Amino acid sequence: MPTHKIWIDAVVIAQNGLHARPCAALLNCVRDHDAEVWIRYKDDESAADSMLDLLSLCIPEGAIVGLCATGADSGTALDAIVGLGLFSRTDKRP
Repeated sequence: MPTHKIWIDAVVIAQNGLHARPCAALLNCVRDHDAEVWIRYKDDESAADSMLDLLSLCIPEGAIVGLCATGADSGTALDAIVGLGLFSRTDKRP
């Protein structure tokens, strides 16, 4: 079965950036889908299913990030992540 890989660019709109609470919401959303999700900020990339990895990126509000999902639910996972209200899609590249 082919792997679906989707990238989107997004602006972090979570107040005060991706601190513990938004990261926990993101992590729980990712775990609800049959997909692996990665987030890229500047030159760093992290799996979105690891709280420590997410927090280590220190992503502030207003930052432009790349979100990548692979797997059967990749598109649904990214839609659900954007639906959390932490990110807004953009056409700007990080």
